[in-house]
Amino acid sequence: MKIQNKLLILLSISLCYMSCSKEFENVKETNIIDPTVVINDFSINGTVSYSTGGLIDTALIYVLQDGEEIEQIVAVNGEYDIELSPDTEGALVIKATASGFSPGYYLLELDGSETYTANLSLHELTSREIPVNNFICICDSYTKLEIDNSIFVDPVDHYVLEYSWIDLVREPDGLVMNTDALNIQGDAEDVDFRNILYVNVTDGFGAVIELLDNLSDELRVISDAENPRLWFYDESTGNWQEIVIDISGPSQFQVNCNYNIGRAQIFNAASYGYYAISTTCGNDLVAPDFECKDNYELSMDTADTRGVSGSCLLNSVSDDCDSYPMVLVRKSGNFICDTDNSNFDYGIRICKDEVGFIIPVELMIFDDAGNFTTCESEVWVTE
Repeated sequence: MKIQNKLLILLSISLCYMSCSKEFENVKETNIIDPTVVINDFSINGTVSYSTGGLIDTALIYVLQDGEEIEQIVAVNGEYDIELSPDTEGALVIKATASGFSPGYYLLELDGSETYTANLSLHELTSREIPVNNFICICDSYTKLEIDNSIFVDPVDHYVLEYSWIDLVREPDGLVMNTDALNIQGDAEDVDFRNILYVNVTDGFGAVIELLDNLSDELRVISDAENPRLWFYDESTGNWQEIVIDISGPSQFQVNCNYNIGRAQIFNAASYGYYAISTTCGNDLVAPDFECKDNYELSMDTADTRGVSGSCLLNSVSDDCDSYPMVLVRKSGNFICDTDNSNFDYGIRICKDEVGFIIPVELMIFDDAGNFTTCESEVWVTE
C-alpha cells in the first residue's frame, strides 16, 4: 500500500512537471526596446526674401497638404524652421505671405529625409484704387482690366486692384515656383511660361471682395504671345492647371505707340491668384527681324511729360513664331528726366526740360522663346 502511494505521488509530480513545461514553452519572447532609440520628427527650413534681394522679416509660412493647412509659423529675420511628425507623407506645398507682397510657393516632395530646405522669394505688389466700370490699362505690365459692378455679391463703388507681373524672360530667377503642369485633359505636361501674373481684388482695407459664382469675361490679361495658353496655380497640389480661354469678348487690342499692347485673352474673374501665360515658341532659336528708325520726333506741345514706347522707334518687326515680339527701350545718355535708366522698360518718359535735346535710346526686341536683338535710335524732342 505504501508503495502504491509512493507511485501515485511520483505520477502526480511528473504530470505537474509536464504541464508546467508546456506552459513555459508557450510563453512568447518579448523584445525590449533600447531606450536610446528615438523616432525623430523631420524638419523643413529655409528663407523668405525679396525678389530684388534681402530677407523679409515676419513673413508667414504655411505648410499645406492636399489643400489643408497642417502647420503655420512666422519667419523671424527672414528665416524659419518647422518640425513635422514622421507619419507625414506625400507632397507638401510651402506657402509664404507678407503684407504688400504676392505669395510665394515651393512644392516639396517627401522622400524620407530628416531635413528639407525650401527657400522662397516674394514679389512686391502694386495697388491701384479703381472706380467700378472703368477700363484700366496697366501699360507697363501688358495688362488691361475692366470689372463690372454686376459681378460683386454686394455692389461697390470702387475696388483696389493688387497685382504683380513677372516677366520670366527678363527675370528668369525672380520666381521660386515649380512649373509642374496639368493640361485641360488632366495629363502632365512640360510648359515654358513667358509671364506670371498675380491678381487680387480687395475693398481697400485688406478684405477680399466676394464675387458671384460662374463668372467670365470680366478680367482680361494682355499677352504679346501668339495663341497663348493660360494657366492657374493650384496651391492645393502645387501644380499649374490649364484654363479654357474664353474669347467671346474682344480678343485683340491695337498695337500702337501709346501702349505697345499685343493680344488680349480673357479668363474667369471669380478666381484670383497666380496666372501664367505659356509660350508658343519653346524651341525657337531665331531672333526677331526688325528695322529701327534713325530717329523719332516727339512734340511736347503743352504737355509737361510724354511717354514713348519702344514700338514708336521701329519701322517694322516680325518673328517666325511670335506675332507680337516684346519691344523694350531705355535712354542711353543725355537725359534729364528719369535719371535711373539702367533697366529696359516698355517705354521711356520725356519731360519738358528735355525740349531741344536729342536723346539716344537703345532697344531690345524679345520673342516668346527669349531670343532677342538690339538696335539704337534717337528721340528728337521739340516744342
